[in-house]
Amino acid sequence: KKKKKKKKNKINENPFHKSPIYVAEGSYKGYLPALPKISNIVPENTVSANLHVTSVSTLAEKLKDSDTARITRLTISGPLNGDDIVAIHGLTNLMYLDLSMADIHEGGSAISGKYYMSGITCCTHDNSIGAGFFHTLNILHDLILPNSVTTIGELSYECKTLRTVRLGNNVREIGQQAFTRNYALRSINLPSSITKIGPNAFEGCESLESITLPDDITEIRDYTFKGCKSLKTVEM
Repeated sequence: KKKKKKKKNKINENPFHKSPIYVAEGSYKGYLPALPKISNIVPENTVSANLHVTSVSTLAEKLKDSDTARITRLTISGPLNGDDIVAIHGLTNLMYLDLSMADIHEGGSAISGKYYMSGITCCTHDNSIGAGFFHTLNILHDLILPNSVTTIGELSYECKTLRTVRLGNNVREIGQQAFTRNYALRSINLPSSITKIGPNAFEGCESLESITLPDDITEIRDYTFKGCKSLKTVEM
């Protein structure tokens, strides 16, 4: 008799796929290639932080006494400028970032990184998420943007592990390639305030299955959903 081959469990059939899988901090980075599929892997001894700042350029001081390497969940409220965004860049183990009660202000440091080569100025502007804002947060899963933000700029964020994005109710425009190649992105809300979506805004978001377009949208540019191979429904 031929022996029956055992079926290998797929990730979505794994009974533990919704529970956190804790791994030693030193070996955590080795799991990164699998994170888009195994999104519940987290490092041991993680820390959550809830910080409030009363003026711009003060977040780094707030973080000074924290074990930043262990912060995986962070909620920030208050005014932020370029200096504060640079401080967030140092939190490379962040998996959850809630900025819903933060406000983006012009000024502070330029946001350096790979986006400089694109010719786009990486500086903060009032109520705007700009190029390279979160470019160092390579294992972020969930991102909540400020309620006060009106514009999501070009090349705002490209991350292989990002699963959900929540936009505030004041966003009017999503720029070119704003969320391009966020391969694990499953969910993003498009508030009724949005009127324009730029070209290639969600290009390569392979895990995005459905999206609802606002009633008052007036412009959707070329290739907005190019490469969204799991996209089954677009509601209007």
